[in-house]
Parts: sequence; C-alpha cells; structure tokens
Amino acid sequence: MSTRRVRIRNGLDVGKAVVLTAVMSVFGAVACAADGADGTESTTEEAMNEMLLDVESDDGELGAACHVPKTCAGIESAMKKWVAKHRSCGDGLPSCEYIPDLDYVNLCEIVAAKKKDRKKLDALLKAFKDKGCTTTGVCGHTPGSAVCENGTCQWKRDTSCEDCPRDLDPQCTVNNLNALNKCYAEHCLKSPVAHAGFCEDSAECKGAQGTCEEWTSNETAFCPDGTRWHGAFWTPEATKGCAEGNFQNTCCVPWDQPCSYIGSTVSLNIDPFTCATPTGGGMPWVCVDANDTSTCTMAAKMQQPLNPNGPYNADITMISHLGNMAEITGVHRETGAHFRCTGKVSYDISRANTWNCETCQNGACTQCQAQQTYLCSL
Repeated sequence: MSTRRVRIRNGLDVGKAVVLTAVMSVFGAVACAADGADGTESTTEEAMNEMLLDVESDDGELGAACHVPKTCAGIESAMKKWVAKHRSCGDGLPSCEYIPDLDYVNLCEIVAAKKKDRKKLDALLKAFKDKGCTTTGVCGHTPGSAVCENGTCQWKRDTSCEDCPRDLDPQCTVNNLNALNKCYAEHCLKSPVAHAGFCEDSAECKGAQGTCEEWTSNETAFCPDGTRWHGAFWTPEATKGCAEGNFQNTCCVPWDQPCSYIGSTVSLNIDPFTCATPTGGGMPWVCVDANDTSTCTMAAKMQQPLNPNGPYNADITMISHLGNMAEITGVHRETGAHFRCTGKVSYDISRANTWNCETCQNGACTQCQAQQTYLCSL
C-alpha cells in the first residue's frame, strides 16, 4: 500500500489528523474534494474536515475512489481551480504544455503539471463529458507554442504565417497540400514543399472523368465553362479527393450547357424591387436560390433571410451566360413591379461584385447598383 501524505491546514487539531490519517491508511481512500448536495463544494463544518485535507499519493494514483462533484457546475468549478493552481512555471517546475481537452470546457489556458497531477484533471474532464455537460464560448486557437514567461505559462503567438507574402506561386507539399507559395507551405501549412505547381489530380476525380480545378479568384468559377462540379457543393463528392490547402479545390466534370455553371444561391445587398435595403424584418439583404441548376435558365425564389413572411410573392428567374456573366429578373405577382439585375458572378461569400439593376413600377423606372456575393449568408 502506498504511503499517504497529509497536509493539515486552518487549525485542524492533531487528534483529528491522526484519526483521518489512520482511516486513509486502512482503506486507501483518496479525497479530491467534498461536495454538498448540489455538487458544489460544501462549507459545513462537518465537511470542512475532509475538504481541508490536501491528499496525494506518492505514486500519483487517484484511484477509482477519487471523488468528483456531482453536478456540471461543480465539476467546472473544480477544473477552474485545478488550472489556477497549475499555471506557475520556472526553475524546478514542470514545463508548460497546451492541453487540447481544456478547450472542450472553454478553459483557454496553458498549464504546467507533472504527469501524476494530470490524473485529477483527467478524472474531472471524463466526468464532465460523461454527464453531457456543456459550456458557452469558444477558445479558438492561433498558431504558436506554450512558453514560460514571467513565471506563468502562456501561449506565444507564431506570426510567421501572417508575415508571408501573398504572391501566387503555387507549391505542392509532401502532405499533398496546395500552398499559395513556399512561405505558406512552410509556415502556414507546416509541410515541406514536394514540387512547384499544384498537386496532381486525385485518382478519385480522374475516375469520375473529371479534373481538379484550384480556385484563385472570386471572379473565376469553381469550374471552367464546359464543366460543373461533381455532386453537391461543399461535400466530399464535389472535391473527390482533390488536394486541400490554401485553395478551394473542386473536381470538375464535363457539362453540356452553353453557359457558366453557377450551381448555388447568390445574395444581393438590396431589394431589387425597390433599389433599397429590404424592410421585411429580416436581414438587410436578399438571397436568390435557383430550384434547378442543371440548365442555363433557372426558376428561382427570392427571400430576405429571417423574414417570417417567407419568399417574395414573385416570379424570379436566374439566367447564366458564358464567362460567369448572369442576370436575375423578377415580376411581383401583387404589385406588377419588375426588375432586372446583371453582372459578373462573384464566387466568394465575402468579396462582392457590383451588379447593375433596373426596377420599374407603373411605368416609372429606377437604376441602381447591387453588391452580389456567393451563397446565402444567414
């Protein structure tokens, strides 16, 4: 049986210490924390005798008897206290380390702990997950490393990726990733360069009679004219194993329609019926969603996201042309107003292209411009 070390604090009398030490010696019990009925640490005098003991075995074993709080709030509180006690570093102390599991409970800290000290944290993390506990917030993670600065463990950001130039000089890495340039390969993708140029087309894409197409500009379609992406967009079927990395990479297969393949929803930052910001109570833009993208002329619906009234009561048509040019037309079924917007399609969700619009009602027409982006932002 391993020896138990007991540290007495806050005036526990020697008699109690002897009794408690004897009990632990006989039964090998390990006290992690004392809980009240609600799972938080008890403050009653009866429980204080146990809670004031800081018990740890020589070999670091906590054992199955290690007690953890009964509620999610109690477990989270215990983990926070553990983290607070294990942030000091320096001579004679453990080195700092990043513990990914702490991100799960939104404890975004870098800690220093001996291997045996991790056993209590591991028990708390397991209890937190087993109970289905959740927490709010997201840690996020920036490139860097765990370091000891001023006696405290911290995360030191690595800015080498941010400092890379954005010159387009594609490189394929040894991990089959497409890098924007050599600097991006080494400092952003953390993968050495295998050869200059894009990586080879994947066997899966070639097996579907397609080619891997790397996307480099918001004014360039994901697939060139005469082709369309394989399967549904934003799914593995659309990429078919094409190399990932710094570029959107799509498996493009032959398509026999005389137009560019748009294939998804586009957004406009105005209500094209009024040339003004939508007023329906939803988001300040509209989304145009084609019902069938297999042809150049597509019936569509137009809707203001989060507008409780649903889509516009209008006949909407999206027409695609070669060279990524497109137009959207609409006729309102109630007011008779009609519009036509034309422009070059942006295939980026954040970088917009400017389209020209004209809207007419009761013989009066107004011209305006709209900012078009890809997909429907909610």
